[in-house]
This record gives sequence, structure tokens and C-alpha cells, in this order.
Amino acid sequence: MDSLATLPWKSKASTPIIGKDERLIFESRHHWTKHVPLFCVYALFFPLCLGMIGFTTRMNLSSPELSSFVLFGALITITVVQHWFFHAMLSENATDIILTNKRMFYLVHRLWLVDSMDELVLEKIKMVKVSRHGVVRHLLNFGELSCLFDVDAGKTFHFLPTPQVWARQIESMLNVG
Repeated sequence: MDSLATLPWKSKASTPIIGKDERLIFESRHHWTKHVPLFCVYALFFPLCLGMIGFTTRMNLSSPELSSFVLFGALITITVVQHWFFHAMLSENATDIILTNKRMFYLVHRLWLVDSMDELVLEKIKMVKVSRHGVVRHLLNFGELSCLFDVDAGKTFHFLPTPQVWARQIESMLNVG
């Protein structure tokens, strides 16, 4: 868990979202397993494009026009895949979940597209629910945390590391307040 003091772009003095009478309890990013599907798609397309480039060198003698077309397609595909992968990784890595003694924040920063912040006031939360289905989620210690306000309203945080610790802390603050 990172603290505001260790992150250079977030210091306690310059963080406008945390009030003067609030204390930082937890701060976290999504679990690293959220990046696995992105990496799998990248690991599939990158060797495929390299294979297409290698295929064009063998095909150049028999059909130079088709070889040029395949090479151009492979280079365009590899450029798009590289840019997509690194844009997605940088965008996914810039999501924060912050818990203070009064509020919970969900900050999403996507490169060029989205910059949003959801705020949950802890006094309005009626119930906190943790779900970790499957062996992998138990072994790697991540899951989903649902904060329920009324019967149908709520907010779910996916790929949250140690969701049971977050739930225990929120429930203890709800019982105290």
C-alpha cells in the first residue's frame, strides 16, 4: 500500500481532495492481474506480426507485390499493437482507490480520454460486501468490494487487492461513526 507521502505527485499538502479534518487510511491501485488480458493479447499479436515479417522475406522471390503488401500490413499492425498496448498499460496503471476516515475516492486517469473521480461518503454506506470467487483470487489475494447504499444502489470496486482488509476497515469506521 502506498502512502501519500511516498508518491511524488501526491503530497498531503497539495492533495485538494482530502480535507483538513480527514485522515488517510488506505490507498491502493488495482491488482496486477487486471493487466493479464492486455498482456495476453499483446503476446499473441506481436509474434504474429514478426512471423508475417519473416514470411515476407521468403515470399519476396516468388511474389514481390504480395510480399510488399503483407510487409506493409505487418508493419502497420505491429505499430498499432505497440501503441495500443503501452497506452492501455499506462492508462490502467493510473487508477487509484483512496480511503479516508470520512470518504472513499475512486480516481480514474486515462491518457487523453478520461479523467474522473467518484466520491463515496462513508455515512451513506449501509453495507460492505466482499466477493472472491475462484482459487486464483484466493491465492493472489484480490477480489471485489461492493459498497451498498440502498437496496439497488451501490458501487463495486473490481480487482482490489486485499478486499477483506478494506471491508473490515470500512465496517469498523461505520460502527464507530
